[in-house]
Amino acid sequence: MTTIYLIRHAEAEGNLYRIAQGQANSIITDRGERQIQALARRFADIPIDAVYASDLYRTCATASAIYKPKGLPLHRRRDLREICVGVWEEKTWGEIARQDPAQLENFNHRLHLWHVEGAETPQAVQARLLAAVRDIAAANGGKTVAVFSHGCAIRLLLAALQGIPLEELGKTPTGSNTAVSLLRAEGTRIQVVWRDDASHLTDPAFTRGCAVKQRANGLEPGLYFRPLAPEQAEFPAAWAGTSAALP
Repeated sequence: MTTIYLIRHAEAEGNLYRIAQGQANSIITDRGERQIQALARRFADIPIDAVYASDLYRTCATASAIYKPKGLPLHRRRDLREICVGVWEEKTWGEIARQDPAQLENFNHRLHLWHVEGAETPQAVQARLLAAVRDIAAANGGKTVAVFSHGCAIRLLLAALQGIPLEELGKTPTGSNTAVSLLRAEGTRIQVVWRDDASHLTDPAFTRGCAVKQRANGLEPGLYFRPLAPEQAEFPAAWAGTSAALP
């Protein structure tokens, strides 16, 4: 039997600024760094034999909470990536809410109906995550591993393992950043022991001076920047020529 700790990445700038990250890269925030430290404390006394992460920066950086203290190599896998959200990638959720409200509603509540140009289907994400985790389990029989992935990808994987149809995915939680789920795999069977636990973020060592904000869901309207009016597009006349005077 293989024991698998399935872990979501720490807060990245895309999370902070309410951007649809998808498979775009995003760096870890200061709060995310504190989450990584809390995760390292949580796993300090838990034996881990191998560490895997998607090849995106935010998961690899989060995985350092485990692989670095334990002196392990990091195995990067493209098939552990977040769902590709196509033309939405790197847009703010506020912009998407104004440009494509119907598909945003589907993404949040009816993922089986969601599709945008260039995006992966949820079924494809489930298939690649299931194949990846089964491959990792088979390669680590009798061992304990940590696997780092992403919010929507993990939610889809856990739904598949728990027999939750895509039509009901909107009723399932999205684990917070660095939330941990425990899986046990034997052969092709993978059992979810528990999911989406972020109790390490209630540790006073983390919460001291760091207010914990729990959003209602992962798709709040977020930031939206109205395009500049034509008369705003030019530099003010008072600024003209000042660049030459700068040191």
